[in-house]
Amino acid sequence: MSKELYMKVLEEYNKSGELIPIDSCEDGYIYAGIGRNFDVAFYVDGKFYGERYKFQTTFIDSELHWNTGVPYGTFVPLLRCEKYDKPFNFEYMENEDLQKRLNELTEELEK
Repeated sequence: MSKELYMKVLEEYNKSGELIPIDSCEDGYIYAGIGRNFDVAFYVDGKFYGERYKFQTTFIDSELHWNTGVPYGTFVPLLRCEKYDKPFNFEYMENEDLQKRLNELTEELEK
């Protein structure tokens, strides 16, 4: 996460003093927060999906909400960004359109 995005997300967190609770996360929305492998993610069916870079490869990976508990909960959602209505391919964890939108949104939030 860039310093600019981190500061924007942290500012939002400091306004409310808490993360978005797991029961308030809505399927089909993109969230910004702090995660183990990504900081902007698409939420559906109890998981956050974001773009991860590993071994010179970029792919969609998942993380669970922080409230799931140690050691499984690794994503802290702090800001609900927008609704994402396009289909997502869970079988292959590939979705060029979602990856593109997550990158665009990260760039927008960094401004």
